[in-house]
Amino acid sequence: MCTVMTIDRSSFSRKVRNRIFSDSLVNSDGMALILLPEGENVTHLRTMDSTAVHNLLDIMQWDRMFLHCRLATQGDVTIPNTHGWHTNGVYYMHNGYIADRVSDQYEVDSQAIGHWLRRGGVRNALGKLEGESYANVFLIDSESWEYTVHRSRGGSLFTDGHGNYSTNAVGR
Repeated sequence: MCTVMTIDRSSFSRKVRNRIFSDSLVNSDGMALILLPEGENVTHLRTMDSTAVHNLLDIMQWDRMFLHCRLATQGDVTIPNTHGWHTNGVYYMHNGYIADRVSDQYEVDSQAIGHWLRRGGVRNALGKLEGESYANVFLIDSESWEYTVHRSRGGSLFTDGHGNYSTNAVGR
């Protein structure tokens, strides 16, 4: 299953780097990286090359990063099917699955989140996600620089209580 993670710069450690490397090997069907540098534009990368992600984490200035490592359960293994979409000023990614019938309209079930964002913004998307039993979702507002984490009722999403989340436990 796909993995998702958000980490602030001060929590980026060797263990986190190793976790990203491990996730990229197990979930090797594409990656999405969103970097939020304070006061600057969002950097958004969708790639099949984990080296590009590691390089950007090392060379770019960022305060918070969001990462998705894809394991294809629906749709082809292509860049267009790599998570990390952008709709109405909100970036989003998830792991798990979206069971709502609206997801049947899209090549990848995550695109249902964009559908909900277009029809009512973050509040609407979060309302729809309440009906989902297995979908951890990150919604990142690129205008306010705030993010929302929707935790699945099933599965796991670990946090350290400081705004860092990961589907795999990551210690400092």
